[in-house]
Amino acid sequence: MKKINKSLLLKLPLISGGSIYSLAQYLYHYAFKRANPIPQLSANMKPYKSQYYHYLTWLKHYSQQELWQLKSRSSATKLDAIWLPTSSFSSKAVIIAHGYKQNKESMANLAYMYHQLGFNVLLPDNRGHGANNAPYISFGWWDHYDYLVWLKLVQQRIGSHSQIYVHGVSMGGVIALLLSGEKLPPTVKGIIADCAFSSLLKEFKYLIHLKVKVPVKPLLKIIDKINQRKNGFSLTKVNSLNQIAKSKVPIFIIHGANDKYVPTAMAYENYQAIPHQRKLWIAPKAAHALAFWVNPQLYQKQVRSFIQETI
Repeated sequence: MKKINKSLLLKLPLISGGSIYSLAQYLYHYAFKRANPIPQLSANMKPYKSQYYHYLTWLKHYSQQELWQLKSRSSATKLDAIWLPTSSFSSKAVIIAHGYKQNKESMANLAYMYHQLGFNVLLPDNRGHGANNAPYISFGWWDHYDYLVWLKLVQQRIGSHSQIYVHGVSMGGVIALLLSGEKLPPTVKGIIADCAFSSLLKEFKYLIHLKVKVPVKPLLKIIDKINQRKNGFSLTKVNSLNQIAKSKVPIFIIHGANDKYVPTAMAYENYQAIPHQRKLWIAPKAAHALAFWVNPQLYQKQVRSFIQETI
């Protein structure tokens, strides 16, 4: 997820109790308003700039890619995704969920990695990101229902004997974990969540306490009420632990050892909530969402091992 800018942080300590509602409105607009346009690479990603654009170029020039589109349950939101089929038929597929204020193209590195492993790849744009008309970001809640539809489309494309994985990074990891608690078809063989938070409310509390001194409880209550009115759900619903507890598929938790944005402790919370086959990898020296970039070969090795254990 994207960090709050410095100018906002300078203002927050000056907020009095009387203006808490104004602050909540400001923060809601900042955090939930659709991400358009997609920002430049973060400072943490600058050392990996050349590799990032190498994968992006590969994606843009992948000649067999197809554009898939669907409408949400309400039919008001139009969503799209890029389908990258393997050159020869494969029954294996992965759906890759991008992070907060990113888009489907930002997952080109993982798309390339999975193609090397013989997988068809689907790259959706999540709500409030990229090429869709959703006005607000849902931090995984509405998205995970959308992914149930994407799963059906992938299965229809490659057959009822397909072997499908869902791999998400940051907010995308939350989408994957929320999805794990739904009734999934037997074709789903595993969930991979990279640096996912365990609870949206807990993550918001952590980020606010990290930088400023404000009355967090009333602030979040107001933000929750605004979100219920504008986005149609309570923030309490975005809780990975509740969904994981209901899951019936193997889950692989990945997290950076140096993640200061989504605390590494949340990886252990998510891992401990898994009631069945599970795997945990704390990536050495990796900050938030950088486990792949710090060591791509080791990342692929870890993912390949999980697939071999579950496929």
